[in-house]
Amino acid sequence: MPGRSGAPIFKPKAGETDVLEVARESKEWLDQQSGVSVEIYDTAGRQEIDEPLVAELKRLRDHLKPQEVLLGLRRRHRPAGSERGGTFSRRARTDGHHLDQA
Repeated sequence: MPGRSGAPIFKPKAGETDVLEVARESKEWLDQQSGVSVEIYDTAGRQEIDEPLVAELKRLRDHLKPQEVLLGLRRRHRPAGSERGGTFSRRARTDGHHLDQA
């Protein structure tokens, strides 16, 4: 989405796995951009919703203090996708979830 829209994209260093370090670096990079009013953090596609993912997202949310957190799920997971999204949203304290067309 950002690439097609022309929006600037931050890409972390290859091999970086510390989600908070990536968030810090992205905020520093963002401070150098002009005219940016919306920030989207994509934590990369995961096949399973597990405790390490929930913990990572909570740390990221606590660090960034976003106005809204949404979970994106592939429609192929439906009908379980909607149920999984609701369960995950409650556990990770997201504001909602979206099922895409892929």
